[in-house]
Amino acid sequence: MFSLAAVALFVATVNAQAQVWGQCGGQGWTGATTCVSGTTCVLLNQYYSQCQPGAAPAPAPTTTAGGSVPTGGAPAGVTLYLAGDSTTAPDTGTQYAGWGTQIGKYLSIPVNNQAVPGKSSRSFTDLGYFNNIINSVKPNDLVIIEFGHNEGGGPAGNPQQGVCDGTSLTATCTDPSTGKTVYTYFKYMEDAINALKAKNAKVVVSSQTPNNPFKDTSGVPIYVSYAQQVAQQTSVAYVDHFDYVLTRYKQLGANTVNGYFPIDNIHTSSTGADVVAQALVRGIVCDSSNPLAPYVKNSNVQPTACL
Repeated sequence: MFSLAAVALFVATVNAQAQVWGQCGGQGWTGATTCVSGTTCVLLNQYYSQCQPGAAPAPAPTTTAGGSVPTGGAPAGVTLYLAGDSTTAPDTGTQYAGWGTQIGKYLSIPVNNQAVPGKSSRSFTDLGYFNNIINSVKPNDLVIIEFGHNEGGGPAGNPQQGVCDGTSLTATCTDPSTGKTVYTYFKYMEDAINALKAKNAKVVVSSQTPNNPFKDTSGVPIYVSYAQQVAQQTSVAYVDHFDYVLTRYKQLGANTVNGYFPIDNIHTSSTGADVVAQALVRGIVCDSSNPLAPYVKNSNVQPTACL
């Protein structure tokens, strides 16, 4: 017969382990560093390690031959990189989680989540985060880029993050706090996309996630249409993540959706992040030309209909 102390020790041990798809390490991480049975802690970047199903992957052999091709004609051995803000970013021990923490369970390829909380297309460029991805990708790797939450206000109203108004690729403005030249969302996005394409990576532009529509009635942000325009101008795939998530939120209703936002109307819980990730997957599989479509292993997601 188990003693209460033994049961308590067992429960504590289980609780100290990260669950599947949960964070298990990274710079500054103070949570669990071991994973539940059947999963392995996989290093994705210096900030984030994730519990993924199965044993630790064997090192990829060095070869100059072309990669094998899985069912569907898509190149094997590729990685998906994520560029974005806190709505995408890895769990940092806060009450919210980005959708990037959940997307891996629906894909057959590893996910390297490079999203950073609080960043915009401008600061992701200025601080070298885009360059980190550009320098890391290999041919046929995929990159989802999703920004928009932190661009507004201009450099005067939103120092370090705000961008110039408009769609010009040549217009500039000045950040009064630093005196530095600032460009438009279009300029930052197109520069990154073109650099990634030059490395033969495949890019998907995703519109920003919606705020809680039952608490925030401000409407559709301008950066949703900007994201679509950037994708069209650079001839890369586009997912209207905003509309797919909004559609699902409306299906679920206020009582359920309000519970997804524990701290504000922008950042979701892990449960909410999974809803947001599923909406992205639906947007991907609804476009057969999307380069990520062949790598979706679980399309049993909500919403069930294409827009």
